[in-house]
Amino acid sequence: RQRDAFRLSPKHWLSLTMLGIIGYYLASFMDFQGLLYISAGLERLILFLYPTLVILLSCLINRSRVSPNQTAALLLCYAGIAVVFAENMSEGNYPHLWLGAGLVFASAFAFAVYMMGSGVMILKLGSAKYTAYTMTIACMVTSVHFLVVHRGQLIELPNEIYLIAFLMAVFSTVMPAFFMNAGILRLGAGPASIISSAGPVGTLILAYFLLDEQFTRLQIVGTFLVLAGVYTVTREKLH
Repeated sequence: RQRDAFRLSPKHWLSLTMLGIIGYYLASFMDFQGLLYISAGLERLILFLYPTLVILLSCLINRSRVSPNQTAALLLCYAGIAVVFAENMSEGNYPHLWLGAGLVFASAFAFAVYMMGSGVMILKLGSAKYTAYTMTIACMVTSVHFLVVHRGQLIELPNEIYLIAFLMAVFSTVMPAFFMNAGILRLGAGPASIISSAGPVGTLILAYFLLDEQFTRLQIVGTFLVLAGVYTVTREKLH
């Protein structure tokens, strides 16, 4: 659809390029690298800290103070991460726990930067066109990365790999990106973050049934604290 066509200036293209690289390529790359060293449950909880990072970045850029409710929310979130992190450390199943957690936290930070920069462009372009532009840019950068690092190995993989990659690309990457940006356009980032609270819980449940990961009481407590903190942060932004 060509309605309300918005002409992109070189500055807009630069913004789209940077947002596509940071929000999809860089954040995804660091997230997957982190998953090599930590559990899927802990990865999802750390990644879900991005709303708190958005608050901190907003306060830093706008030079404003963190409100008491925001402070309480931050304490809840990071206390929850500390509980789950301490349990993983005591089990000793992940010798490179700090490295994996650091990579995923860097991914959350990159996604927070992307979320802060995407609001204006979504309003100008619309959610569908904005998502198409940024994901296409990220796809091009990812392809260059693959060619440089792995050269011609793309055609040497088993057929099952291509099927899994196709399903992940369509149902776990492209469709959620369009849905999320469309939701942000219609609801705002706050309500969208609250609804997406189902993500970490769903990951823990699926990791238990599909990946044989443990689902302990401390994980439940930590998850509850993180979700409560994120809910407090995003709820305050609605008022």
